[in-house]
Parts: sequence; C-alpha cells; structure tokens
Amino acid sequence: MKTSPVRLVLAAIVAGIVWFVWGAFAHMVLQLSDSSFKALPNEAEVMAVLRKGNPEPGLYAFPFWGDHGSGDDEAAMKAIEAKFAEGPVGIMVYQREVKAMMPPSTLLLELLGGTIASFFAALVIAKVGLPPAHAAFAGGMCAVAVWFSHSYSEWLWYAYPASWVRDALFEQVVGWTLAAWLIALVLRDRKNAAAS
Repeated sequence: MKTSPVRLVLAAIVAGIVWFVWGAFAHMVLQLSDSSFKALPNEAEVMAVLRKGNPEPGLYAFPFWGDHGSGDDEAAMKAIEAKFAEGPVGIMVYQREVKAMMPPSTLLLELLGGTIASFFAALVIAKVGLPPAHAAFAGGMCAVAVWFSHSYSEWLWYAYPASWVRDALFEQVVGWTLAAWLIALVLRDRKNAAAS
C-alpha cells in the first residue's frame, strides 16, 4: 500500500520532535559527552593569545600539515613528523565571538535537522514496509553503522576521547531506535495492524 506524503511528513515531524527531546535529555540530564570537555589550566592566557592573533573563524589543526604533507618532499615530511612527535597536537574549532551559548535559532535548526533525517528514514521504512519492532532494530543498527563510519574515525584519527565516542554511540542508537519505532507506528496500516 502506498504511503501518503502527509503521513510521511507527520511521521518525520513526530520522530524529529522525539529525537530533539531525547537529545536534550541526553545532554542536559544525562550529561552525555560533557565529561569529555576539559578546561585549559591557563585558559585566560590562551584566549589572550588567540585574540591577539585574531585568526579567521574555522577549523584549525596544530601542527599544521597541509603545506608539506603530500609526501613529495621527504625532508618536509620528516619535519612535520618531528613536530607531531614533539607535540602538542590538536584540533580546534575557532569562533571570534558567540552571541549566546544556545540561541533559539540554533535549537530550531537542530530540530529541523532531526526532522529532515527522520523524513529520509520514513521514506525507507515506508518503502520496505517494516513493522515497528523491526524498524526500531533497523534504526539502531543503522546508527551503529554510521557511528563506525564517523565517530569511530574521529577517535582513530583525531584522538577524540573514548568517552566522547562512547556517549555518541549511546545517544545515536537510543535516538534512532526510538525515532524509527515511532515512524513505523505512524506509517503502519491501521487495518492490517488491527487484523494482526
């Protein structure tokens, strides 16, 4: 049976809201990932240096390998490897200023992102015709697959803390298990569900 676009959108909205609420609960109540953040012991000095240098907002890596990391120049490669061995090594997301820690616009965009993701999940669940329990299992397993292709790589290549990637796995698996289950509940054929 063909699923109406209205039901697809409704399923995405319901799942997107639940995904958003779960994310808020995971971070604000369970405090997932919060333990991974640490304060610099000399934060004021580091911030003063950053203000003085005034770099453009963006993603930075130190030591930076982009100018001589191609492997064509053996001496340059040895120099960058020596910098990595000496340390420190890190990555940094830098913004000059932020008007508010959690502005309403960012929260709304987070809700929108979860709803869009849920819509794509709804398309797949409707196409395959998964019942709620099977959809929940599929949602959780897809979350694990995405975790291995993303968060695991962050731990492997960029030394993200184990606690960060562990919490990400828990948040994604629970979130997508719930979302997929709700999507299937909204999409299921009421007549067939009652008959079974």
